[in-house]
Amino acid sequence: MEYGIEKSAVRTVAELAALAARTAPKSHGVDHFSICLADKDEIKKIGERMIEIGKEKEEALLKKGEKFTSKAKATAMDWHSDGECVGNSDEILLIGLNARKPVPKNCGLCGYATCAEMLQAPTVSFPAGWSGPFCANLMVDLGIAISSAASVLVRHHVDNRMFFKVGLAVKDLGLMPDCNCIIALAMSATGKNSYFDRPEKLQALTIQRGLNSF
Repeated sequence: MEYGIEKSAVRTVAELAALAARTAPKSHGVDHFSICLADKDEIKKIGERMIEIGKEKEEALLKKGEKFTSKAKATAMDWHSDGECVGNSDEILLIGLNARKPVPKNCGLCGYATCAEMLQAPTVSFPAGWSGPFCANLMVDLGIAISSAASVLVRHHVDNRMFFKVGLAVKDLGLMPDCNCIIALAMSATGKNSYFDRPEKLQALTIQRGLNSF
């Protein structure tokens, strides 16, 4: 008798998802993507680093004063919940690119008149570890690629979830160093979808919504 065969099936579907991301339509037919599957050790380290980032953000917020106490708690809980989910995943597909290498169209969709102006603009860092401004065409390509990959997982009944937070952990660990935009698709095969209905995540969101209400 052979048990646990669903775990090897997840790997197969993950490879098919990577294929879908690679063959997804690209602007001008130019492929800027780095697509890879994290190994078991990397998955664990990424999850652990996400939890650490949450603690660091909590400490930074607490230093701002007592009025940030609730926000600090919610932030740490949110990152902890996502970190645990990622660290316990069976597979993680990472799709990244350097979106500061534009498709030379001078389309203006990035907010600048020319690609040259965009590249000369000051770099701005975002919470997910991204650094822009970005080529709008490449960001559209990224959305198409990650959606194509996710559709494969859904059609094969693999529990999955997209994670933006993973990008910051991946960068901190020195993985995918040439990418400034990274999205992860975490996958799992268990009796209960581990990515949804998470009490800690829901509690963090409830706190955040209360803080943002007017």
